Amino acid sequence: MAYLGIDVGSLYAGLVLIDENGAIVKSDHIRHKGEPAQALREALKNYPLAEITSAVKTGSGSEGLPVQAEHVDAIVAGVEGVRKLIPDARNIIAIGGGSFSLTELDEHGKYHRSTKNSACASGTGAFLDQQALRLQIDPTELANRALKYDKRPPGVATRCAVFAKSDMIHLQQEGFSGEAIAAGLCAGLGRSTVEGLLGGRKLDGKTAVIGGVAKNPVVVRSVSEKAGVEIVVPENPETVTAYGAALVALKHKKPVTINLDAFSAASENANADKNYMRPPLKLALSEYPDFTWHDCWLDGNKSEIAIVAPRSGKIVVSLGIDIGSTSTKATLLDEENKVVGWIYRKTAGDPIRAVQLLFMAIREMQQRGGFEFDIRGVGTTGSGRKMIKEVIGADLATNEITAHATAAVFLDPEVDTIIELGGQDAKFTQLQNGMVYNSIMNYVCAAGTGSFIEEQALKLEIPLEKYADFALGHECPCTSDRCTVYMERDLDLLLAKGWSRNQVSAAVLHSVRDNYLNKVVGGLQIGQHVYFQGATARNKALVAAFEVELEQPIKVSPYCHLTGSLGMSLLVRDRISPEQRSKSFKGLSFADEKVEITYETCELCHNLCNLSIIHAGNTTVAWGLKCGRDYGDKKVKVKKITTYDGWKQREAAWEKKAEIKNGGAGKPRVGILRGLGTYGYYPFWQAFLAELGCTPVLSPRSSENILHVGTELTTAEYCAPVAMNHGHAHALLSGGQIDYLLVPYMLREPVHEGFTDAHFCCYVQSHPGVLRAVKNLGATSKILSPVMQFDKPGSYQVEKLLEALGTPLGVDEGQVKQALKAAHIAHRNFAEEALHLGRETMHRIEEEDALGIVCVGRPYNTVDAGLTIDLPRKIAEMGYNVFYMDMLPYSLGDILPGHANMYWHYGQKILAAAEYIAKSRRLFGVYFTNFMCGPDSYIMTYFKEIMGKAGKPYLCLQFDGHGADAGYLTRVEAALESFHSWSGIERPGEQAQSRQPEAAKA
Repeated sequence: MAYLGIDVGSLYAGLVLIDENGAIVKSDHIRHKGEPAQALREALKNYPLAEITSAVKTGSGSEGLPVQAEHVDAIVAGVEGVRKLIPDARNIIAIGGGSFSLTELDEHGKYHRSTKNSACASGTGAFLDQQALRLQIDPTELANRALKYDKRPPGVATRCAVFAKSDMIHLQQEGFSGEAIAAGLCAGLGRSTVEGLLGGRKLDGKTAVIGGVAKNPVVVRSVSEKAGVEIVVPENPETVTAYGAALVALKHKKPVTINLDAFSAASENANADKNYMRPPLKLALSEYPDFTWHDCWLDGNKSEIAIVAPRSGKIVVSLGIDIGSTSTKATLLDEENKVVGWIYRKTAGDPIRAVQLLFMAIREMQQRGGFEFDIRGVGTTGSGRKMIKEVIGADLATNEITAHATAAVFLDPEVDTIIELGGQDAKFTQLQNGMVYNSIMNYVCAAGTGSFIEEQALKLEIPLEKYADFALGHECPCTSDRCTVYMERDLDLLLAKGWSRNQVSAAVLHSVRDNYLNKVVGGLQIGQHVYFQGATARNKALVAAFEVELEQPIKVSPYCHLTGSLGMSLLVRDRISPEQRSKSFKGLSFADEKVEITYETCELCHNLCNLSIIHAGNTTVAWGLKCGRDYGDKKVKVKKITTYDGWKQREAAWEKKAEIKNGGAGKPRVGILRGLGTYGYYPFWQAFLAELGCTPVLSPRSSENILHVGTELTTAEYCAPVAMNHGHAHALLSGGQIDYLLVPYMLREPVHEGFTDAHFCCYVQSHPGVLRAVKNLGATSKILSPVMQFDKPGSYQVEKLLEALGTPLGVDEGQVKQALKAAHIAHRNFAEEALHLGRETMHRIEEEDALGIVCVGRPYNTVDAGLTIDLPRKIAEMGYNVFYMDMLPYSLGDILPGHANMYWHYGQKILAAAEYIAKSRRLFGVYFTNFMCGPDSYIMTYFKEIMGKAGKPYLCLQFDGHGADAGYLTRVEAALESFHSWSGIERPGEQAQSRQPEAAKA
């Protein structure tokens, strides 16, 4: 007699057959490709079916199997399997293809509790497989490639597929090898899995790691390091759950008969309910190009090359290069603005090599076409634009939104809307009279991008160039558009239920379109002349998906996949004078240069920049220097950023030390957190404590390390400011430098006339209680938490302050009353100083006829450089004066009566600042917020409405402590172009040039 365990997950199916003694007789672990019944039928042909007396099935995809067997939860099956294989294990971490979990056992090995992942698959095998394919590494080889890297792996943010993709692209551009990135990816996944499961808790006892990912030693090593406990991986960890199911079958011995014909029938008749069908994809209103050229071929390096029309002789051209996350393109434009030829190829994670291959392709184009190029002007765009500009000596680097818009207007001056789905970014651009007045990029979600379609094509085993043929004309079921995880889960389920690949491929496109329209476009108006750009526009079925939904023509150019590079070939002519074009360009000979990349850390200052040193021929380019010095300089280059003066002086006024009354003799040192409620009130609390004779101690500046510590301490999933404040509390309480920590219950501001409320965020209001509940924070008895309601009379405030602080600080009512008065004065003085600095900055930009960028949002997530990646300073470095919103003389009354019920205190200020910005020709708003911010999810909508009524461009940025700034800077650069187009004010460099006397220009 034999007993069978069947485990069906989202990606794999496991089979384990055991005998009467529980010994394994036979086992299999197979990828079912969405058809588990069919896959199991084939595998079971090799099993002695007549000898199987009992079976148990488990896993997310097993309940629909045609086996009348008992079903048990995968957690239960995992516990049974581990208990047999590793009897003394106290914890089980299971990391499978589509899920991961932690099961904790008591000292007797009995089930205690379990934690599972949410809908996000970032800690799963599917996540690793996705990222491996992006690195062009076979998923089965990922672990071996990672093991080859013997240094400390570079950081890869693995809590989200989008962040991981962004980090990997960034690392590729810095020159890290595939092995290094694979190691960083595996190590990051191990860490994030433990973080997601433990939520800051400690793990005790021997821990078994099971599931397919347990076969990856780099992941397991990272899990071990992060969890800090003994880790054991059983033999064949991928089938432990199926083994546990077999043990349950042995224990219960419920008879079962397995019929292979039933599996065949299940595979053939598993179609889902066909209600809620999507309409077939077809083009009825749109004209679609045929993409035919005079000559088009694929060279030996897999570069697609096209000659548009016959040419001969020497041709003067401008060269535009678009170095994207997934593809690299080049367009050659003659002096009559006609495209001579183009190249399209994969970036393949190596932008420098991709450009070298482009240059080789240009040579082949010349030879095959019988002409010669005289390249006058080279421009770069895309995610690798800045590095490639330096390496090849290009004339101009510009963000891709501007490049795409320039090309769109060139192709059709009437264009008013651009839909653009790139490899990992999705953009929506609105134009008026040929100028960009608003552009939006996807925040972090990649579900509406080309890379997602490409990944699904691989999964469905459909050649990308044949995808449209598969999808057109087929109705399909509704699927989620929320994120890549939900969408992939739906698609896997559809395949498992028997939907055809044609129908599923169509469902992918509907979901991608819906994600784009909902998350990128949102409530913005789509115009009458819509252009679809990017390589995804070569997918006729995706264009049809937009036409079906929008019910209007969608225009597609034959150059849709080249508009970034086409735009740059136009822009380099427009912005670079003829005598300066190609002055530093290396020429096509760059294709032959030997390129080597080394790495080092610059230790000349506290920045500790990680440098990629690119050696190309006789040229050495150091990439990553933040101070602006040349690589050969041995001293730090001190930047003088006058555009940052107002912001910096405001920060100095905020942090100005208050004089401690009586020198602080005998009085305690009291910590103040650099975050949440006390951030906006630091001058208030510092003055209050100093007046009492106490020494105020501000927590250190926010950093990745403080955020990391804070995240480990949190007991729930909070926004980044709350997690950061946990880290600040730990820094003060664990350092022995304070006697007490002041964390007030900040409840309400004074309610201004006309408003009904003025609350702080609920996390700010409850923060003292949250901190006290953190077990590993230490010394929570030192936390002092007065209840602060600034809308109450002064006597009430004195009462509450005395109640919480009187005994610990040794102060009486009179002292508290006097300190409260000093605090209000300090708070008012700082507000007046901020307004004064704002007036000075405004006067400067008016004199210079320049733009001003107003950073809008709560102070603790807008002014805190550790949470915003110091973005305001980086904007100032681009030549723009930056304001924080409290530097503007806005009036709360300006948002009445429409927003009289705005519940949040900072919400009122944000919207009032927005009204002020909307009325100014030269001020533009950048809204700083955080993921998972409940109040901002409402307030940001109103902010957009205010800007929309004024017809004014804006930018919204969401942060979560993620460290890479490349994506944010691209959004900023694109927004700045919109601001200039809307206002008609020249760019900083152009202003200086236009003010030069004519003789000087000559």
